[in-house]
Amino acid sequence: MFPEETLHCVEWARDKFGKMFTLRPKALIKILEDKDYEPSSTNELKSLRDAIKLIKNRPVNFDDCIRYAALKFFKYYRNDIK
Repeated sequence: MFPEETLHCVEWARDKFGKMFTLRPKALIKILEDKDYEPSSTNELKSLRDAIKLIKNRPVNFDDCIRYAALKFFKYYRNDIK
């Protein structure tokens, strides 16, 4: 499915933004603060996997941020459409 109307595009982008910059970082912080953290469900295991991926791929300078943005742009607006 591809968002056809403006409202659909806005909701889709809002959802992606919320996951990338709110939910995943909060889950990462929770995992890092809890020294005895052990995932007890598949959702928590997925959160742990996402947290590890977030740490592994974190940008360390401005060029990394630009590279990350370009990769996301190409993924969502070129590669997925092809």
